Amino acid sequence: MRINRKLLFVSVLGLLISALILHCFTLSFDEHLVFRKYSFSYFVLTTSLIRNLPQSGTIGEAEYFHERLDGTKPESFGVIYYIKDPKQEIFKTLEQYLIKNGYAKESSDSGYRDYQYSKGESRFQFSIDNDDQNNYRVIAEENHF
Repeated sequence: MRINRKLLFVSVLGLLISALILHCFTLSFDEHLVFRKYSFSYFVLTTSLIRNLPQSGTIGEAEYFHERLDGTKPESFGVIYYIKDPKQEIFKTLEQYLIKNGYAKESSDSGYRDYQYSKGESRFQFSIDNDDQNNYRVIAEENHF
């Protein structure tokens, strides 16, 4: 009886590990993934810079994304969230966070987001856009070159 339980436990554990490996394998082929906080993809694909991004006062749940595209755009990790704070306050909070983490503001407008910061081979970009209900949508992403 004891051997059957061990065999069952090892079999179930093997199936779980196989399913996890298969899931990771399929994630590697998706070009654009969108996921929620604390999901499996969140822990596997979100960088610590994005994970710890200040988001106090958000409206609703943040949406995390990972893009792996062919061509000139590098792999990116990001988050989209809505917030009621004034635009200048959002900008100031994000800028302080980035500077604290060793990023420097780029002087050129070479990105496709409103604000760009860099640190070594890493680039952080974000936009703050007004929506129809006087809230702001923040799109923040980190790229690695």
